[in-house]
Amino acid sequence: MEQVDILAIGAHPDDVEIGMGGTIAMHVSLGFKVGIIDLTRGELGTNGTPEQRIEEGEQAREILGCTFRVNLGLPDGGVLVAKENTALIVEQIRQARPTLVFSTFYEDKHPDHVACGKLVEEAFFISGLKKFATPSPSHKPEQLIFYMVNPQIKPSFIVDISKSYHIKKQAVLAHRSQFFREEGSTATELNKENGYPEPLAIRDKYIGLQIGAAYGEGFLIKNVLPVNNLFSQWGKES
Repeated sequence: MEQVDILAIGAHPDDVEIGMGGTIAMHVSLGFKVGIIDLTRGELGTNGTPEQRIEEGEQAREILGCTFRVNLGLPDGGVLVAKENTALIVEQIRQARPTLVFSTFYEDKHPDHVACGKLVEEAFFISGLKKFATPSPSHKPEQLIFYMVNPQIKPSFIVDISKSYHIKKQAVLAHRSQFFREEGSTATELNKENGYPEPLAIRDKYIGLQIGAAYGEGFLIKNVLPVNNLFSQWGKES
């Protein structure tokens, strides 16, 4: 596993793309390295086989330009906040050694998204503890950031993804088994638009509108960020 600047973790193979695909694409274009970890293969999804979900995830990785994508093979619908799962994610963080770690928001209608957020929050902290033994040495990332899959929340900050939005759409639609109605597939809320879901497009536009952008992605952080110079954010440089 190559060292990356950003490590994005999701419960299912399309979570990361839905929540922060535009942000990933933008940062890759700026020269930053991004890795993705999926906890499950999405095997309980109405459509698609585990093998299809893995293949679609790899296609999306290539579209986004990410350095790697790893699937941990935890049970879909049964992601548990348990010691062994925390240790598994700690080792992934220590191998990737990111500056920023992203995970699903911990308040969501899907139990796996909730568990993912809680697991990553625990692993983020424990990864920096030298006495917590895993094969790789300890590593303390700078910041844990949560992205949204289902819920709409008041974000801590919003990223303008207008210039990378077309890449996000391509990455989401790489998960064909979930977003397209094909022969033998079952109609679901995800594929009723037979393409990029309208509710997601509306959310992307609404979030962007809040900062005067065409499209945006919102993120939540639990801690307060320090500001050393107000004019580095609002105004001219000294």
